Amino acid sequence: MDFYKEFIIFKQVWGGKNAMTRKTGVWEVNSRNHGFLLGKIQWNGQWRQYCFFPEVETVWSEGCLRDLADFMKQVKGYRVPEFVRMSDSNAPGYVG
Repeated sequence: MDFYKEFIIFKQVWGGKNAMTRKTGVWEVNSRNHGFLLGKIQWNGQWRQYCFFPEVETVWSEGCLRDLADFMKQVKGYRVPEFVRMSDSNAPGYVG
């Protein structure tokens, strides 16, 4: 599911070696005007919270940072639905 702000798009993604065992979400943050990947939001176990991992040499305005912070507040307690974490590739919600 995509979430749109004025200048950025938050796109929920699944992938990597732990795609079926993840308990937390991962979102790509993209430029709405150009579609460039600006970074990712994912769980940081050491800090025990969602964190933003920016791409190299991205530039952020005050408004974009506010949108980013507001979105991270919204997903603070997000957990991946159980059916998405099933190991069966025929399970509903499987993205492979």
